[in-house]
Amino acid sequence: MTLSQLLPKHFVEFYNYKFTGGRMDGKEGGLSIASIRSLGLVIKETLNAAVILEYISRNPAANVPLPHAEEKHQVGIFLNAEEANAVLKAFRGHHLQPLVYITLL
Repeated sequence: MTLSQLLPKHFVEFYNYKFTGGRMDGKEGGLSIASIRSLGLVIKETLNAAVILEYISRNPAANVPLPHAEEKHQVGIFLNAEEANAVLKAFRGHHLQPLVYITLL
């Protein structure tokens, strides 16, 4: 494939391939999101240089989004009635008392 034949979908497919597998070290699984983002930045900068040197007219990877870290769901901390009452007592008269009350609900 030549530079002029590259399309954004090729980079999406490449990132997905690297995320799900395609490791060169033989280990199971795919690369970390940080590694894929690093690869993506190298690809985009290299193709930007190809545009500057007029090998291609546009960077096909320019608008391809790089993967983001998966959101980690935090586990909530629940207070029993006695603990909640102690928190409310500690904030009694404080300007944050209404916010604390609503948060405890």
